[in-house]
Amino acid sequence: MSAETRILLKTLARCLAMACAVQLAACHECEYQQRCQGDVLQVCIPAAHGVGSASDSYQPCDGPNPYCVETGDDTAGCFHSRQECEVDASTDSCDGDVALRCDEGGHEFAEDCAASGNLCASNTPTGARCVFESFTECDEETPRRCEGDLLVRCVDGALEAMDCAAMGQSCQMGEVLVLCLPN
Repeated sequence: MSAETRILLKTLARCLAMACAVQLAACHECEYQQRCQGDVLQVCIPAAHGVGSASDSYQPCDGPNPYCVETGDDTAGCFHSRQECEVDASTDSCDGDVALRCDEGGHEFAEDCAASGNLCASNTPTGARCVFESFTECDEETPRRCEGDLLVRCVDGALEAMDCAAMGQSCQMGEVLVLCLPN
């Protein structure tokens, strides 16, 4: 028996003897967390509590973020461009109803504002973002409201809509809260 095999068997025995789920899960870890296969994001899902084996999840990069980019140590994501960008809200922009922003790692990502019933506004204090109708400043005291199945609320100082119908729900006003709830 080789030295490597003895070490592996001792490690497995220790994991089992201690009945430690954390150590057991470490025995079945992934070789990577996230990586790109062309423009498909591959995510490794570790075995739950050491039971079974790790599995892969594949997410095609499409829509406003069609490019898979490896961003660092075992991380990757779907982005609007393969080019790096400057992390500065003043460089954010709108392309129609798509908000183009630079994330903390210097990668450009896009958010389709129209998909959630919003518009893109580039004149907000936090750069380009999705807003309801037009950029309207608000604060935590601004009440939520329903406009049909759109829940209009204040998020980071701007009114934003969430499309409840897109989630198979409807916007409902209660005595205290306004929420998207199942029909």
